[in-house]
Amino acid sequence: MTKIHFILFFLILIIGKAEEIDGNRLVKVVYNFEVNEFKANDSITIIARITPQKDWHTYWKNPGDAGLATSLDFSMPDGFRVGDLEWEFPHTFPFDDMMNFGYNETSHLIFTIYSPSKLPGKSFPIIIKSNWLVCKDVCLPGSKIDTLIFNNISDIFEFPDFQRKLKSIRTRIPDLINRKDFSAQKGKDEVILKWKKSLKLPEKIGVFPVEEGIFKYRNSYIVESDGEFNIIRLELDKFRVSEPNKLKVVLVSDSGFGELSTKKAIELDLLF
Repeated sequence: MTKIHFILFFLILIIGKAEEIDGNRLVKVVYNFEVNEFKANDSITIIARITPQKDWHTYWKNPGDAGLATSLDFSMPDGFRVGDLEWEFPHTFPFDDMMNFGYNETSHLIFTIYSPSKLPGKSFPIIIKSNWLVCKDVCLPGSKIDTLIFNNISDIFEFPDFQRKLKSIRTRIPDLINRKDFSAQKGKDEVILKWKKSLKLPEKIGVFPVEEGIFKYRNSYIVESDGEFNIIRLELDKFRVSEPNKLKVVLVSDSGFGELSTKKAIELDLLF
């Protein structure tokens, strides 16, 4: 985010607070999981369902030029740990000359909690603080604290429909593609993403850089022809926070990615 963009973002927050709208009430967060009983060396996958009110939106892990990614902070018993968050692919939200990434409807975060080899008690509270920025014509911060109790002997249950829901949500989480058909090259003012035409990828592709503060974001990108390759040029931000040594990007297409993936999104992680 540039200095000018940061000032704009700060002003939006102030204006939002002046409207006396409660950002805590504009987003609903609910957790779902298949079982609520840990065994030793066990794992439980949890879905965080995040729903903003109509016409409001929350942000992706790279929020774009302005905004703030939704985050989850965990407090767990000794020996428990949490894996990485899995994010659904985002949508674009243009604002003047800025481009932001996020969700204007229900989105989900998936994560897995792992138990230790020796359980440190009989019941285990997992405390999760969810934090968000929700925006429409103004932006407002919000948060919520939930306590999930596991191994409460009087309240052991199962959600038989959980796996179906999890499978459905994961169709919107990008497939990580590791193939030599893709490459990335860094120039003075741009990074070029290149792939073989033989892959027959769609001509219209949404491009979402994962690393924040590196690129000049756009609502759409042009797929160019370069011999046996197709290329997309990603312009580097003049005020970038650091020099990248790789390109980590999510590509989105409504028509999918043919032989690469049946999903609408793929993720690439390419060293220069």
